[in-house]
Amino acid sequence: MWGGTGILLICTLTLLPTIHGFKNPYDVLGVRRKADIQEIRKAYKQLAKEWHPDKNNDPEAESKFVEITKAYELLSDPARRKKFDDHGITEDTSNLDERPDYSKFHRFAFDEFEDFFGFAGKGFNFFQNGDSLYHKMTITGKHFENHIKPESYKKPYVILFYSDMCFSCVHAEPVWRKIDEEMSFIGIGTATMHAGHERAIAKKIGISSLPGIVVTIDGQSWVYKENMLSSAKVMEFVKRRFHANLIETLNEDTISPFLQGWTDNRVRIIIFAKLPNPRLRYTVIAHQYQERAAFGYVKVATEEGKRIMDKYGVEGYGDTVLLFNEITERPVASLSMSEIPVNTLRSMIESNQYLILPRLSNQQLFDTMCPAEASRYRKHLCVVLLTSDKTEHEPYRTMMREFALNHDYSKRVKFLYLLVNKQEPFVTTLIENPGNIGDPNLKVVIIWRKEDLVVKYEWLSISWDVATERANLSKSELEKTIHRLLQAEEVLLYEVKIDHLLDEHAPSLTGKIMTKFLLAWDTLQESVAKEDLIPALSVFGTVIFIIVIGYFMSYLMRMEEESIQKRRAENSNSATGSKPKPPPEPQLKIHELRGETYNGLIRLLKPGCRTLVIILDKSSMKPLLLKFHRAMWPYRKNKTLMFAYLHVDRGLDWFKKLLYLAIPELDGVDLNINPKNVLGTVLSLNGHRKYFCMYHAKYRDHGFNQKGSGAFMGFEDSQSSDEDVEAPSQQKETERIFDQYESDILFIEHLLDALPNWLDRLFEGTTKRYHVNYWPDSIGK
Repeated sequence: MWGGTGILLICTLTLLPTIHGFKNPYDVLGVRRKADIQEIRKAYKQLAKEWHPDKNNDPEAESKFVEITKAYELLSDPARRKKFDDHGITEDTSNLDERPDYSKFHRFAFDEFEDFFGFAGKGFNFFQNGDSLYHKMTITGKHFENHIKPESYKKPYVILFYSDMCFSCVHAEPVWRKIDEEMSFIGIGTATMHAGHERAIAKKIGISSLPGIVVTIDGQSWVYKENMLSSAKVMEFVKRRFHANLIETLNEDTISPFLQGWTDNRVRIIIFAKLPNPRLRYTVIAHQYQERAAFGYVKVATEEGKRIMDKYGVEGYGDTVLLFNEITERPVASLSMSEIPVNTLRSMIESNQYLILPRLSNQQLFDTMCPAEASRYRKHLCVVLLTSDKTEHEPYRTMMREFALNHDYSKRVKFLYLLVNKQEPFVTTLIENPGNIGDPNLKVVIIWRKEDLVVKYEWLSISWDVATERANLSKSELEKTIHRLLQAEEVLLYEVKIDHLLDEHAPSLTGKIMTKFLLAWDTLQESVAKEDLIPALSVFGTVIFIIVIGYFMSYLMRMEEESIQKRRAENSNSATGSKPKPPPEPQLKIHELRGETYNGLIRLLKPGCRTLVIILDKSSMKPLLLKFHRAMWPYRKNKTLMFAYLHVDRGLDWFKKLLYLAIPELDGVDLNINPKNVLGTVLSLNGHRKYFCMYHAKYRDHGFNQKGSGAFMGFEDSQSSDEDVEAPSQQKETERIFDQYESDILFIEHLLDALPNWLDRLFEGTTKRYHVNYWPDSIGK
């Protein structure tokens, strides 16, 4: 145990200085945390060139260069970069991690069963000899992230995932060999990856079974999910992954606008073929050169296609490719054969991929047309005409185009034009430094790019003029200036450090959002199988249907309510000629309980209905009925409640019979009820279920008084009938909750003070219920 702890402590102490001394690699290279490998590589090249010890005399140049190199090594390795992003680990722990050994394969166990049976590193392996096609084509996850994905913007890739313990992979090898041959012939890259060694990549892409086919285009990977693996199926899958608008189908109406569209800074390429749709090889080429060329397709099997062929002198056999620049009357290059090889077509486009006078529209074009060259003996000159996007400047660009067409300076001189209003930062850098010429429009600047961001330049001494008497002078002056500056001993007058050019072809914010949306939609379509899609669409359709029906019903109800109110208002206005009155407020009706209303209020009540009855006499009727009305007012809208009052003179015998039925202890007892002590009693009668609840000011609803079952309201037997019911009680009061209720003296105005609280308990269901087998037969009239 101490040995393991000691080793761990030594490793920790060894790594701590390195970890603490290592700076943030993103800060070292000056890139964003989400920067792709191309941005990282570009920043590394620039900093490495700047801080290389052979080119920088700074004493710290060497340490700075080592720091830059280490930062690049970390960020260019996907596994190490992920560890740094997730946990801040900067040290390379390749000796401790399970890194695949692609020279031998099976350096680390892929299957836990191998360790169990002792196969690890030396056991059973379908591809043990290393001569398998899968092994020869295997790439690492680092190569996939750093090379395949960036290259997929120009060249699509088809990648097969396999493993050593895979029977299906063995059977699929001949099919994969054919796929590799056909894909390579049309310009699509192929490779294989070991799913056991590159689990993170396989999981990220979504490989669920082996062998797995993946198509990578424009940095996105798509998994082939067909059950049958064949060359034709895979090629069809690859074709579906390209953008539909890479090649435009042309007819007699659209071919002329297509050729005139070279103002987007791209040459035009027209393909003539007999097939109804372009071949996959043409789609691959169109994808590769989509930034430099626009592609069109003419179906020659139609009558319209034949007329277009006659117009441009195209023969009827095989496939024909015509390439146009600004001169749309005749192609600048053509190619015709029965089956055009991809390399031949690519060579033709490479030689003619730029217009006669291209527009300096982004940094990539600037890097290609004006490459950096430090030696003045091999310097490249870029002649740039500064104009605006106004139509009146087109003659000036035409004259420069004719000048470039009529003068051959090999590859050392390139002619371009630039839109001042599109590249303001670049132009501002030139005119604000020595050699300021004021308004830059229609001026010509000659640039020699010594380094990536350092240029030497010189302005043409006169403006570029198309007037008859000045045009020849402008051309002559430009010709002499170019001839002079091409001499090795001649150096351009001014030098300045420039920024990168703006990308005029970059998509707008709306375009980016739409691209993201379409990409997400394509991903969803590919990731969701048909058997999963139908239930999802069913649920979605059901939810939408419920929402629509609910809204429709709500709309109908609102329309019906408006119609009723409108009709009621019209009827009211026609009858009274005044505004309609609001509906009357519900009133509280209190009935008298007597023989005529006995059945309706008690015996024949509907299920769930109750009647609240207060017992009073003539003298107490006004104050008690007023307080009873006030207590019952909040319940006036309850349709299950009815309200009544009972004269004690008329209902005392009925009340006495009710007590006999509800209280078994009173059997055989001759009750002598004092009518005065019954006043203020409130009964809640449930006629259907045959029970009642009782309220009285001196009744606490938890039992009877110790004097007897009826003593709480003056119900005594015949032997105690002579006692004064208002005499003071012999029992000493113990609590003073209610001053009036704790004594035997109660005034009429206080009999119903506790009724609201009792009503709350009544509707909560916590009051005592007295059940009867039947209701007394009748009540006095």
